[in-house]
Amino acid sequence: MVFDEATTRHLHSGCALLLGTVSADGAPHAARGHGVRVLSSSPPRVRVLLPPDERLLDNLRATGVLAITTAEVPTLVSMQLKGRVGPIGPL
Repeated sequence: MVFDEATTRHLHSGCALLLGTVSADGAPHAARGHGVRVLSSSPPRVRVLLPPDERLLDNLRATGVLAITTAEVPTLVSMQLKGRVGPIGPL
């Protein structure tokens, strides 16, 4: 998979972000995200700012999987990214 210019533009547009995680025992959790940025289009890598949500962080540390759902409210354009997290820490 490669992010094309339209995908990168969408992700950099200030779109609404919903982050989905799952705990080690399979319990889902969702939280708002902020400031997604494309770090690489091939292979696709993004950075997203996480809210101060301990359950979200615990789930990411336990399972390493994240789903990011985006939506541009005025156009209703949306997409979902799924993958594994890299390092978690301050910018």
